[in-house]
Amino acid sequence: MEHIKSILKKLRSESNKSQSEIAEMMGISQSAYSRLENDPGNATFAQISRLAEIYDADIALLLEFDDDQLEYYDYYIEIKKIVEQ
Repeated sequence: MEHIKSILKKLRSESNKSQSEIAEMMGISQSAYSRLENDPGNATFAQISRLAEIYDADIALLLEFDDDQLEYYDYYIEIKKIVEQ
């Protein structure tokens, strides 16, 4: 989880956004975002996915997928494209 924690902080810093701004974009309170950023082990897939969208980052970067897990991620992306049509 330290990987996700450091990546989230780095992405937020690089985006020049505050925790409050990111929290607002996610529809949660600043304190909820702070908990998510400092202890991402309890984050839902939907939250991590939304953060990847906000930061325009590959979700695999946030989740540290291995090769087997990437297959499921690719499947998720294809389903998401179909649903968004």
